[in-house]
Amino acid sequence: MTTADMEIKVLLIEDDIQYSDLLATRLSKGSGQKFILTRVERFEQAHEKLSRESYDVILLDIQLPDTQGGDTLNKIQHFARSIPVVVLTGNDQLAMQAINAGVQDYLVKGQADVRFISRILRYAIERKRNEERLRARTAELEQLNSLMAGRERKLIELKTKINLLKEQIEKSTDLDNPEKEN
Repeated sequence: MTTADMEIKVLLIEDDIQYSDLLATRLSKGSGQKFILTRVERFEQAHEKLSRESYDVILLDIQLPDTQGGDTLNKIQHFARSIPVVVLTGNDQLAMQAINAGVQDYLVKGQADVRFISRILRYAIERKRNEERLRARTAELEQLNSLMAGRERKLIELKTKINLLKEQIEKSTDLDNPEKEN
């Protein structure tokens, strides 16, 4: 199932009630996508929601009354590691810091129509899924590589033992057959 075919549960963490209302209105109209929006104004409220419910994506204002900037990002990534995060900001520098810290995308406050917001949320979910699949595949390959390296060491040990046995057999054959020396 693609994100376009599913209901998307969004946790909106935004302390500006007017902007939060605007986003809720935009998401409820016109995108063709079904969004189930949960709104909170503080990080502590978000933490409570995240401990009890699952979400497909988080829309996060990183300047909240109870946490700011990088601290907000660190906290959300700690509590919601597997959930894609889209940052809401009016500051391009903060947005790029957020992207570099691992969020999926950002929205500039007040500059996005509903189709754009919908697409960003869907793409963020897909990118996070791809990241998780890549992370899982990388872990599988690392485990397989470790297993192969262990088997290679055992094969080298076995070859060494075989060569030692071969040498011992050759020596004992030489001792048992004195005519061979002449």
